[in-house]
Amino acid sequence: MPVTETQVRAWIREELTNHDCRKFTEAELRELGHAMGMVTDLGDGNTNKGIEHARENHKWLQQLRAKSDRASSIVFGLIVAAVCTGALSALWLGLQAMMAR
Repeated sequence: MPVTETQVRAWIREELTNHDCRKFTEAELRELGHAMGMVTDLGDGNTNKGIEHARENHKWLQQLRAKSDRASSIVFGLIVAAVCTGALSALWLGLQAMMAR
């Protein structure tokens, strides 16, 4: 059975009023409605599909971040290797020039 936006809003309001959790201001509650509207839009009018779509997007973003972290560490390693190679080459050429004298 699909959950409607109205049901979700009612559950959240009930939890906020019946429990000692953080009380939201009216402005925050309006933003909650906006967030639920965005989730519903993601699911083409179906809140459940919107939540699943958001989860899939979040998983994809986590994978992208992990790949980006790996790529940045590889690039950093390559830059360090290039700098070290350049320094060693300069040192070697300097030694050769000193020995040639």
